[in-house]
Amino acid sequence: MRFYKNNFGIVKPFKILNADGTAKNLTGLTITWKFKDRDDTLKTLTGSITSAANGQVSFTITSAFFSEVTRYRCQLHLVDGSAYIEDTDPFYVDIDEVSDAA
Repeated sequence: MRFYKNNFGIVKPFKILNADGTAKNLTGLTITWKFKDRDDTLKTLTGSITSAANGQVSFTITSAFFSEVTRYRCQLHLVDGSAYIEDTDPFYVDIDEVSDAA
């Protein structure tokens, strides 16, 4: 997955699956995209569930979420109320400088 530094307002959809490949039911869950930056600061972004029964959630990238040109190791964090459920397998996001090309 690739984004540009300080590029925000992009909506990134995800489909969360169970181990058997079926859609995870997200009813009642809070889904958070999380990673640590270079300073080991935890950054999080809360998703909007678009179809709980189909495991679909989307995230709107904010201006400060990916502010450094680097590769981030990310996970989605699933919580039911205050009870931790699970984290997804890690995935990587590459951040590049904004292109000057016309």
